[in-house]
Amino acid sequence: MDPHEFVELAWGLADSKRPFVWVVRPSLIHGFESGELPDGFQEEVSDRGRIVDWAPQDEVVAHPAVGAFLTHNGWNSMMEAISEGVPMVSRPFLGDQYGNARFVCDVWRVGVEVEVEIQVERGKIRAAIEKLMGNNEAKDVRERMKNLKELAAEGIKESGPSHTAFLNLVDLILSFEIKTFIRNLQFLLVRICGYVLRCVRFPHY
Repeated sequence: MDPHEFVELAWGLADSKRPFVWVVRPSLIHGFESGELPDGFQEEVSDRGRIVDWAPQDEVVAHPAVGAFLTHNGWNSMMEAISEGVPMVSRPFLGDQYGNARFVCDVWRVGVEVEVEIQVERGKIRAAIEKLMGNNEAKDVRERMKNLKELAAEGIKESGPSHTAFLNLVDLILSFEIKTFIRNLQFLLVRICGYVLRCVRFPHY
C-alpha cells in the first residue's frame, strides 16, 4: 500500500461514521514505515475506531458485532469471511486477489468492490462500506452470504464434496509409484510457476 492509499483509507473509514477495528502494519506501507496516522484522524474516530498493529483476524471476523470485512481478498481471508458469513468490502492488490474479488462481488455477490479509477479515493471507500452497512442492497448481500456460509459448512463435513475431493486427492497421490510421483510433482510445479508468472505480469486477468 502506498502513502496516498493509506491516507484515503483512513479518511474513508472515518467518513463512514461506522465503528471499526483497523490493523495497521507500517512495514506494509511503502515509504511510510513509521505508520503515523493522518493529522486529526485519531481525534475524529476516537469514540468508534480501534487502530492496532496486530489482531487475531479469524477471531475478529467471527465476532457477532462485525458487519463487514474490508479485505484484499487473499484466499485465507476470503475463506474466513465465508466461513463466518461476513460480507466483504473488496480492495484487491495483486495476483489471485483480483480473481477472488470477482467471485466475491460478481459471481457469488456477497461483497462490494471499492471502485478504483486511477487512485483510491476516500469517497469510494465510504460508499462501498455504506452499501454493505446501510441500505436495502445490504440485506440481499447478507442473505446470499448466509446461504454461502451454509454451503461451505456442508462442503467440509464428512462425505461433503470438499471433504470427499480432498480424500480422493490423497488416494491419488498414494497410488503413485515414487518415480511417477516425482515426475507428476515436477510437472505440477512447472504449471504453478507458470500461473504465478502470469498473475504477476497480468494482475488484472
